[in-house]
Amino acid sequence: MHRRIRHWSSQGFIYYLSIVDETALRAAVKPAAPLRNDTLLSAELIAMDLKNLLRDPATNTITGTPSATTSLLTACRDMQNMPMQAQWAEPGEQSGLYNRATCFEFHQLLVSTLLRFGKALDGYAAAKSFEDLLQSAKEVNRSGTLLWYIGYLRILENHLKVLHTNKLLNLPVNTPQHLETFFTFTGFARTKKTEVIPRLTNEVDGGADDAGNSDEGGGEGVNDCGNEAGTNEDQEFCVIADKAVSSDNHDLYTAFLEWICLQVDCFQAA
Repeated sequence: MHRRIRHWSSQGFIYYLSIVDETALRAAVKPAAPLRNDTLLSAELIAMDLKNLLRDPATNTITGTPSATTSLLTACRDMQNMPMQAQWAEPGEQSGLYNRATCFEFHQLLVSTLLRFGKALDGYAAAKSFEDLLQSAKEVNRSGTLLWYIGYLRILENHLKVLHTNKLLNLPVNTPQHLETFFTFTGFARTKKTEVIPRLTNEVDGGADDAGNSDEGGGEGVNDCGNEAGTNEDQEFCVIADKAVSSDNHDLYTAFLEWICLQVDCFQAA
């Protein structure tokens, strides 16, 4: 989990989510009939709010902005009285939690949860005492569980489809300038290893090129995405990226959804 969230592409996904324009997002979200269909996330957010766990421990402020979850939490409470629907997603159905009032609050919650998850894993890896390890493990569990709830319910699918349809998503690319922007934004612990990642060139061949980095080249020992053979996080990104850039509509909705679900596949297994 730590390697995945700290991978350059993960930090790029998070960065591009962070720069989504609030006005454009709210304008793109259409009204929907209230349905009681994302009750798992609803119950989890209410429970976390009661325990004061939606506050960022570093700043002691509500996630995102001081009022970032007000409308979303109200929608969670209102959902208790909505008509009951199936727990898991039906094709085309919109979440009862997702509307113009809640869309940007949910977006901020998604970004901040990803950041907290990554920083908690950094803390776990760097723990110098049992007490530090225990505290970090608790935060990994809290943020990871919330991210897992988000990743497998309607609201995330609804949200990413809106972002994709309105061209508010970008696929991460690897250049020194992009990497510095990604790493600076997330503040995750940086690896000492040189980052070796493909450039995506869908204008040319519909997929990732075969370039290695300037030190290693693209020869023996490098896989077809231009990375050292056996580096699983690189290969995972290649699969996601290649499907997106070779699809008819440059399908970033699926790319972002698969990437988020990949971060919490260990939670899904548990």
